[in-house]
Amino acid sequence: MAHVSRRGQSPPVTEQYLARAQSFIESKDHRKAILALQKARDACKCQADVQDGDLKFHSSTKSCLLESIFKAAVSEGWDAIYKAAAGPCPCGTRKLTCNREAHVEALDKLALCSLALGKPNNAMSFAAAAIDLCPASPWGYCRLAQVLRQTKNTERELMADVSNNDLVLGVVKQGLYNVQNYGSVQHRLYPVLLKIRRQVVRSDPFACLPVELKVMVCSHLSTLDLIRCMKVSRGWLKAIRDDPELWKRIYLPLPQCPGSNSSRVKGLMRLLNRARRTSSLAFSEITLSDEQYKRILTALPELRHLHIEDVDDDDNCRYSWHDPGWGIQTSLTRLTFHVFTRTTEDGPLPLFKRISDTCKDTLEELQFFDFVTDPELLVLPMLLPKLRILRLHSNDAVLRMDNIIRSMPSLEQICLGGMAIVDWSRLNNSPEDYPPNPWPNLKVFVLGYTIRCRGRFLQYLPKGIRVIDILALPEYATLSDWFDSDFIQNAPDWPVLEYFRFKHIPVPSGAWRVLQPSIASGTLKTLYLCDEGLHILSCLGCEGQPPEQVQVLGLSPSDGLSPVDLMKCLDYYPSVHTVSISPESGTPVHPGVFKALVNRPGMKRIFQNVLYGVDWDEIQRLAEERGVIVHTADWPAYFPWRLDHKTTPGDQDEQHDVVDRWKHNRGRVAPLINSVVSQPFFQE
Repeated sequence: MAHVSRRGQSPPVTEQYLARAQSFIESKDHRKAILALQKARDACKCQADVQDGDLKFHSSTKSCLLESIFKAAVSEGWDAIYKAAAGPCPCGTRKLTCNREAHVEALDKLALCSLALGKPNNAMSFAAAAIDLCPASPWGYCRLAQVLRQTKNTERELMADVSNNDLVLGVVKQGLYNVQNYGSVQHRLYPVLLKIRRQVVRSDPFACLPVELKVMVCSHLSTLDLIRCMKVSRGWLKAIRDDPELWKRIYLPLPQCPGSNSSRVKGLMRLLNRARRTSSLAFSEITLSDEQYKRILTALPELRHLHIEDVDDDDNCRYSWHDPGWGIQTSLTRLTFHVFTRTTEDGPLPLFKRISDTCKDTLEELQFFDFVTDPELLVLPMLLPKLRILRLHSNDAVLRMDNIIRSMPSLEQICLGGMAIVDWSRLNNSPEDYPPNPWPNLKVFVLGYTIRCRGRFLQYLPKGIRVIDILALPEYATLSDWFDSDFIQNAPDWPVLEYFRFKHIPVPSGAWRVLQPSIASGTLKTLYLCDEGLHILSCLGCEGQPPEQVQVLGLSPSDGLSPVDLMKCLDYYPSVHTVSISPESGTPVHPGVFKALVNRPGMKRIFQNVLYGVDWDEIQRLAEERGVIVHTADWPAYFPWRLDHKTTPGDQDEQHDVVDRWKHNRGRVAPLINSVVSQPFFQE
């Protein structure tokens, strides 16, 4: 009697194994069902001529089979999957073909059981094997579409260029075509395939838009939104991926993305490999190696703005101040570096030095936030001849201004924050060693809330200064740090000063002489003082030239405020349309003050932080009747500033609302940590 292989058993045996597997599936015993299905597959008649060892046939779970199906699914041909199934495998292994329903059904149920056991990759492989075995049958197409629809947002999809939706559309579209042309539309699963197509196919309004309008719409989306939109369809993928203008500004808040640090790094590097014309790049919460940082800088020749937030260097990469740099030159003009951790020499500050060394000859704007290291290490080792905008925020550090002056001679805007100590003593004690005007181009000078000073500094502000914003709290600064009798008697000449604020520190009565040059020239538009008894504001109005050009007036009273005295003082300021009342802690303000301000002719806005309850409701109702906006906060402090508007008296811009110009400033100075997120660099 001739030997009959177990793989060549009669067809009824296959149906018996399928029936047994179906009973296991109904009882949710999927592991036993898989064993029965494997026996059903091996008992198929197509295996009769395959003797053990005579022929090496293709396994159903090999990755090359699934990859060839996916590649064909996103191609342009209608029968690309059929041709891929009928042709040889890319790995060179021979494939079997079989038209028996029982064999295909066994593979289909193997995919079903694998998906139920939480193995989507195996499920996709068995479904692809069913397509490869019989590409004219709808079994494999239905199952593969189902698995893809149920396994969205997996690591495979996030790392792939094509989303699962695109794969489902390609599989269903080509499956219908292959069944219609090579199989039979009378198959019982053909209506199921039609139903899947109706569920996944939607009309795409984006496809009918012209290219210019597509770019206009996508330009308002964030980088993460653009990445998500590329997974909608192949049309969206091509329109977004191939337009270089959409990738000139990349901002990746990576904590919102799933996955480990390695997947974040892979995604970032893959994106940057395509966006070679990127000019602005910002990312956060990512660990990069030394080689990866270098690769980013060399791969983006048009990069001008780099903003790094909450970074940490790779544990395998140790930096030292004495190590040689990367030996490359970049054209960066803006650099923001924002870190929290690492107090050792291996920390992010040496990393910052390496980055800044590549652009020290081109850097024009630097914002440095570091809460554990001394910025003196930042400014001492290098010369930044073109730096125009500087912001340093550090805690418990001493900033020697003489060193900063030597390192950055071209500064136009400076903001010092944190709990650092700003040391001017060397300039005070040895003025002959420094030029009388150390920063001739300085236009903006901002000191943060908790800054501390050693020595006097106002006399070093040049004649062209336009913004002086002192936010320091009185517990961190004393009056002698800012004004003394010699300074008041020899007041500096600031004829183009536009913005002057001493918010928390009371100024002496003679300080009004400092503001007279800018009032006489008509440039002073914003004035904010901690003025006890309104003495200085009254002196400005009754002595010298009246301040008719001032539009914004801020008060931070420490001894109460009378409505009568305030209205009398405002009579000296006929152009004021915005008032801020922000008293020191515990200082009461009578509601009648705000009622008088709302009723004052020409009033547009009131900033305040003291009204609440019934008083707030009453003032709000009155303000709505008068068309006045009442804010529930003091006005913010900005940095950097935009100063490209006209300032000469008689220009058309002279009558414009200065408050509207605040909206054009690019960042804010907050009492708490200021991060890259609050810097709208990418709106430029």
